[in-house]
Amino acid sequence: MRRRRSPYATRAAIQRARVTLPVFQTTTIGSFAQTAEIRNARASHARGTLSDAHYEKVIKAKTAQMAGDIGLDVLVHGEFERNDDMVQYFGEQLSGFAFTKHGRVQSYSSRYVRPPILFGDVSRSKPMTVD
Repeated sequence: MRRRRSPYATRAAIQRARVTLPVFQTTTIGSFAQTAEIRNARASHARGTLSDAHYEKVIKAKTAQMAGDIGLDVLVHGEFERNDDMVQYFGEQLSGFAFTKHGRVQSYSSRYVRPPILFGDVSRSKPMTVD
């Protein structure tokens, strides 16, 4: 933030000139619904029966469809590829963490998660949520 060369008013004017949005935009906070189609694609990809390219195509198409269906002005990621456990999803994007295959701990109520096991230096080799 301290390295920004132009003040907010200048950046905001440039953004308004490039992106035409209504005064009150519609967007979402959080994830889109995890449909059966998405869950099946995620499971097939995890098993190795669905290629990375085809999986990415399914995710992008479903994200665009959902955004269009609900009429968003500002497109959000939708987080379709995330499993039900955010800690596991983000931990799998980092080196230095491992996850058990069957060992689970109770997170809250009747929800169980696979806890991360820290085994080395933690680093991120690529962006986690955007290309």
